[in-house]
Amino acid sequence: MLGLAATVVAKSSTGDSVLVVLDPSLDKAGYSTFFQGLTDKGYNLTFRSSKEQKPTIIEDDVAQYSHVVIFAPDFKSAHSYLY
Repeated sequence: MLGLAATVVAKSSTGDSVLVVLDPSLDKAGYSTFFQGLTDKGYNLTFRSSKEQKPTIIEDDVAQYSHVVIFAPDFKSAHSYLY
């Protein structure tokens, strides 16, 4: 039983969908270890630019993603595109 408990990987109880908002000025490859770690843990990553309007985080008052990771140095100008 103890061996089974040791193999359990911590994962979010809210879901495995992750929207990654990445500013176009940033190199996605520079964060590849982080993204691969999330993928290895079973998360489904969707990437979009901070300037794109789709996909949205909330649609018809329903969250479309369980988690959002934002890599946008100038986020204050990007927030209106998120929802």
